[in-house]
This record gives sequence, C-alpha cells and structure tokens, in this order.
Amino acid sequence: MRGGTITMEGKDLIEMLENHVLSTMRKIDECQPNGPGVSNKEIEEAAGLSLNLPYQDGWLTWSILHSLIEKGYVEAIPVKRGKSKRLKYRLKY
Repeated sequence: MRGGTITMEGKDLIEMLENHVLSTMRKIDECQPNGPGVSNKEIEEAAGLSLNLPYQDGWLTWSILHSLIEKGYVEAIPVKRGKSKRLKYRLKY
C-alpha cells in the first residue's frame, strides 16, 4: 500500500479475472465438462465484464477465456452456424 492506495501487479489482476471467469462458468450448467458450452458473450454477461464499447466489446472476456484455454482449464468447441464457425466454451474438468 502506497499513499493510501492498494498497488497491484498486472499479473495479479489477470489472475483475479481468470478466477472470476472460472467461478462464473462453474455456475452455468452448459459450461460443465462435456456440456454444450456457451458463447463468449453469454460468459461476459454472466460475469459482468461487458465494457459497453461499440467495436471492442467482448475482447476482454475473449482474451481471458483464451488464456484459460492455454492453461488447460477451458476448452473451445467449434460450432458451425451457416457458413461461419463460432466458438462455445466449457470447463475441461
């Protein structure tokens, strides 16, 4: 604590956000291992992480999810919608 404010390293903040997303996903039935998964937007809304930006909304949650994929906690399931593929996310275990 410096000058009455709490200082936090960026890595600590990222870890807090990752834990928040994991905790949120554990509360969503479709996000359970072997479940159908849900969209990035659904996780974002459930976690209260929407930044309400017209063009970049969703990137914070997307980045956190992909960090969790790299760490082996979350998996992305490709879902074909028309000619495009979307990703849904669920917990690995």
